[in-house]
Amino acid sequence: MPRKPKMGECIEALEEQMGEVKTTLEALALQMQQQSATIAQQMQQQSLALSELSKQIGQKAAEASLENGISLDLGEVEEIADCTI
Repeated sequence: MPRKPKMGECIEALEEQMGEVKTTLEALALQMQQQSATIAQQMQQQSLALSELSKQIGQKAAEASLENGISLDLGEVEEIADCTI
């Protein structure tokens, strides 16, 4: 019959496992920080792109209004935006 491990041996094994868990959690936390920074950067780039597109759509709507000599309501601006995309 195999001998039963002593308390000290069990504690050492548990401490080793906890060290591995801590290392894994630190690596995961670092990955999450990096991904968070990447996502924030992507969101900022998308925001800038959407802002520029909105400006372009607004300019096209204004140009169309000036060319036709009429004012556009919001529905007409949306129709122009749909046509230009």
